[in-house]
Amino acid sequence: MHHVVESPEDGQRIEMSPGDSLELRLDQPGATGFRWTTQAVPPGVVAHRAGAEPSGEAGVGGPPGAARTTVIELVASAAGEGELTLALARPWEDEPARTLTVTLAVG
Repeated sequence: MHHVVESPEDGQRIEMSPGDSLELRLDQPGATGFRWTTQAVPPGVVAHRAGAEPSGEAGVGGPPGAARTTVIELVASAAGEGELTLALARPWEDEPARTLTVTLAVG
């Protein structure tokens, strides 16, 4: 089964089964240098793909500096439970502007 979660909340619990895929869609501010990245992935879950796409009605590519949506895809490979931690940060800064932790329960 394929799960899609738009703008997950910090502390949210997401239940999956082995073999399921999960698509997290996160707002990313435009023209700021901020990017969402995975900081910690629980055992039994594999980060499959991450990328950004234009938000709203910006169209393909969107105008320069437009807000984007980061799409992170994960696949549950084994049963278990753990925390997935994501960070919104600029590559040249030491500390993220925001972190987000969700619990992935694969059973």
